[in-house]
Amino acid sequence: MKKTSAMHDTIYDNRTRDFVTNGVENLSTNLSYLNHEDEKINFNIMVFIQKVEVYRYLSRHEIVIGNDLTDYYAFTEKLIPMKVESLFESQKDELIIDACIEFDSLSARTGKIYLSDFLTRKDKKTTENIFCNFCFFCITGLALNYYEDVIRKDSYVYGLARQGEILLMSFACNQFDLIEHCYPKIKESLLNGKMSKSLAWGGDGEGNVVPPTPQRLGVLAIEMMASEYKQTIDWHSVNIPVDPFYTRFCQEALYEKDEGVVKEWLMELCDNHLKWTSLFLDNNQSSITGHEIEQPVLLLWPFEYQAVKNFRARHGLTTPEIDHPLLKTPMAIDHRPDFSQWHKPEWFQPVMDKLKEANPALAFLPDLFK
Repeated sequence: MKKTSAMHDTIYDNRTRDFVTNGVENLSTNLSYLNHEDEKINFNIMVFIQKVEVYRYLSRHEIVIGNDLTDYYAFTEKLIPMKVESLFESQKDELIIDACIEFDSLSARTGKIYLSDFLTRKDKKTTENIFCNFCFFCITGLALNYYEDVIRKDSYVYGLARQGEILLMSFACNQFDLIEHCYPKIKESLLNGKMSKSLAWGGDGEGNVVPPTPQRLGVLAIEMMASEYKQTIDWHSVNIPVDPFYTRFCQEALYEKDEGVVKEWLMELCDNHLKWTSLFLDNNQSSITGHEIEQPVLLLWPFEYQAVKNFRARHGLTTPEIDHPLLKTPMAIDHRPDFSQWHKPEWFQPVMDKLKEANPALAFLPDLFK
């Protein structure tokens, strides 16, 4: 159903209402601004069009509004305990992989609710609690992905691109505890080949297998973590193709003190965010084709920029603000889950205990959500 301007007024706040009303529904109106020579100078037309396409995609496929959102939320609230409680029926050696798969599915549902709620209702307490639910399923699912070694011995449940999404998102939320608990597992999997077997393979539509595309988000996240251990990754030797921009970014910008240099790298980082965004339901682009930003909640969230900004602050470095369209979306705020205020569900501690029983090394999980 086509969204009217009035519906867009409901969906978006004042920061982007004019852009969305005009940009999504009348792209030519916005392009007419290019008649002004002074705006031509600094106007990146491709970035602008990509941003419009993302807005259109979310409006068409991902944002739930009004009574539909209320119903979707109510159904999800009933579904979550059912899915979680079903884990208690899993065999001990299957529990971790079962939970990993279920939490991945639930993160998609809660992410859709958070995105829709954030852009529509603006009920701060409700939105924050939804965000904590979303972060829990993302972070826990990823940790389980690394600590499951009974059923999936040769590859991970989450591909490298998906791992990168969640790691960078957690850094963007100023959550860095996963580094201590997950980087050793990641390094081990790089060396033994498990990570290289976790890349997305595809096909060309004619029955031919297409090998993995150069990796981006996972490379950025892992290089950032490795740098804290004074290490670098030889990606060629671990059989993982990489986009050289992301390795060079960590080498030349991550700890750079010259803000002029950092700005240039950050601008390209944000350009690449829009370039490699997956609008799968419209064009079949996904991590298989190199379009690694697949979670709808991340499409307009400059999480890579925020991850880098928080990481640099962690190391005593400031990060310059940049004038980029991605930093002018409603999602371009500090997303900080306050787990001390999270209304933890009744099943939280029993599930934590059950997972610890399956693998005592997971005893750290509850501490991630204090």
